[in-house]
Amino acid sequence: IAKKLGENGSFVNYTATNVFSNIMTEEKNTKKKQEENLGYKIRTYAPKIGSYAGGDDILLVLRTKINTSALYSTVCTKCAANEAIASNGLPSNKKRSYLGGYVQSDALDQLVPQTSPALIKQQKEQSTSVQSVPKQSDQEKDVDDFLAKIQTAIVELLIKNDSELLIRRTRVLINLYEENLLHKTIENGHTLFAQQMANAVSKLSDNIIEKTNAQGETAILIAAKFNNRDVLETLLTLKIDYIYAIDNERNNIFHVLSKQMGTNETIECLLNYLNTKSINIQEKFDNKNNDELTPIQLLIKNNNFDGVKMLIKLGKFTFDVNEGATGDSLIHLAVRNNSLITVQYLIDELKLDGCMSNHQMKPYDLARSLNHQDICDYLNAKYPPHIETDSGGDSDSDDTSEDSENS
Repeated sequence: IAKKLGENGSFVNYTATNVFSNIMTEEKNTKKKQEENLGYKIRTYAPKIGSYAGGDDILLVLRTKINTSALYSTVCTKCAANEAIASNGLPSNKKRSYLGGYVQSDALDQLVPQTSPALIKQQKEQSTSVQSVPKQSDQEKDVDDFLAKIQTAIVELLIKNDSELLIRRTRVLINLYEENLLHKTIENGHTLFAQQMANAVSKLSDNIIEKTNAQGETAILIAAKFNNRDVLETLLTLKIDYIYAIDNERNNIFHVLSKQMGTNETIECLLNYLNTKSINIQEKFDNKNNDELTPIQLLIKNNNFDGVKMLIKLGKFTFDVNEGATGDSLIHLAVRNNSLITVQYLIDELKLDGCMSNHQMKPYDLARSLNHQDICDYLNAKYPPHIETDSGGDSDSDDTSEDSENS
C-alpha cells in the first residue's frame, strides 16, 4: 500500500507514483510497545525502475520481516544533495532513500544493479550447484548434430539421387513407425528403397523384416507376391531363414509364387539358390496350405506347365498327389484346365496312371464332360478300352468304345 504524509500529519493514499519498490531496509520503532502489535514501520525504499524526486514517505505492509543483513546500502545521489544540511556535507538521517543492492546512474537517471557482498557469496554457491547438473546445451548439441546429418542425407537424395544415407540415418525411426514401411515400399514397387531399408534395419533388434501384417505375411512373402526378385535376393543375403516364413493360410514362398503368373524365373532362381545351400526343398516346401493344395497343384491350376516341370526337376516336389475335396490327381487338374501338354507330361514322362478315378470319374470321363476333345483323343489312344480295369468300368468301356469308333 503506497501512502504519503498529508498536511495534517497523517498518511493518505498515494494514488499516482512511478516508483516500484524491490528491496527495503527497515528501522525498528522502539518507541511503540510490542503489545500494540504495530510491527515495523518501513520508512525507506529502493526503487528498481523509474525515478524519484524525493519528499514522499512510502509505507509498505509486508507479511514477512526483511533480512537486512543481506542488504548492502548506498545513498541516492539526489537525496544526498537535497538533504545535506550539515556544514560538513553529510546527508541527514531523517529522510533518506537507501538503495539496497542498487546504485544510481546520474547520466541515465536510472538505477543500475550493484551486487552486495552477501549476494556475491550466494551467487557463487548457486553457480557451483548448477555446474553439477547436466547441461541442457549438450542435449541441444546432439539434436543439432542429428539435424545436420539429416540435412546432408537429404542433399544426397535430392542432388545425387542416393537415398541410402537418409535411410541409414533414420533407420530407428523407420523401424519404430506404426505401419511397416518396408512392406509399403515393396508394395509400391520402390525396389531400391526396399533393398536399402532392409540392409539398414537388419541389425536392429525386433526389426521390421520379420514382422507380419494382418495376413501373417512377412517382407519376403510380400516380395514374392509382387514377384520382386531383387528384394528377395537382398533378403536372402541378409538371412536365409527368412525364406521359411508362412502366412496365416499356411502358404510358403512357393505357394505364393505359384499363384502368380510370370514367376517362373523367380521360382527357378530360388530353387537353384536353395540347392546350392544343400537345403531339402521337398521337405521344407512341398506342403499343403489351408486349402489342402501343394505348390505344384497350384501351378497346374494356373496352367503353368514350365513351373510344374521346374518344381519336379529342381525341387523334387511330389507329383503323385490328390486334392482332398475332389480326389483329383494332377492329371485331373490338368484336364480341368484343358492343358494337353501337361497331361502328356504327367503320363508319358512321369508315368502317372491316366485311368485312376477321382471321387467320381476318370480323366477321360472328365475331359469328355468338359468337351476337351484333344485330351479325349489322347487318352483314348493311350488307354484303349480293352486294357481298362473291370472295376466300375463296364459303362465307361462302352462309352469309350463308342467315342473311339466316332473318332
